[in-house]
Amino acid sequence: MGYPAYLISRDKSWSNLFANRGNAGSWLRASSMGVLWFGAILLYGIGASSMGSAGAVYGWALIITVSILTSNAWGALTGDWGDSGARPKALMWLSTVLLIGSFAILAGQRFSS
Repeated sequence: MGYPAYLISRDKSWSNLFANRGNAGSWLRASSMGVLWFGAILLYGIGASSMGSAGAVYGWALIITVSILTSNAWGALTGDWGDSGARPKALMWLSTVLLIGSFAILAGQRFSS
């Protein structure tokens, strides 16, 4: 929080955070994001503890995988990857396939033991 506060102070733009009418929606979305993130971590903790000792390993892998896959899908749906070129898109899809494959292997090992 310190560095952004320094930059805002340096640029004398504190009034931009509160004075603009369009900022109410941004504050609402940012607050919602914080609440949802906290809720996700809370649910992870509950789920991981109910899985026993394996929860820290498999639960964390699951929450990170779902987080990355959701952000990749959201970026693809909203056109965030529209003008990035073929190589970044190929790397994104390759990483998506690797994440799903890795989690499938991890889950297969968990349930076969």
